[in-house]
Amino acid sequence: MEPGGGLSKHTNAAEHEQYLLKGKVRVGIGKKVFEVKIGDTVLIPERVRNWYEAEEKKDSSFSVLCQTRRTGLNYLTIRV
Repeated sequence: MEPGGGLSKHTNAAEHEQYLLKGKVRVGIGKKVFEVKIGDTVLIPERVRNWYEAEEKKDSSFSVLCQTRRTGLNYLTIRV
């Protein structure tokens, strides 16, 4: 995420893990909010509403690991 950026509330069809590589982010998962820092991992269940908000004045970057029914295990790094 760009400084002060984020991703609005949404859901995903697949459960996925996100590992924070860079920055500091607030993550909402369902009704809970987490302060996520470098080295933290969050698990986002399938079809649970979630969102992200960058807190620092730097870009943030997640590594995402997810399982999908069609393609199996997928791993990618996203600069969000």
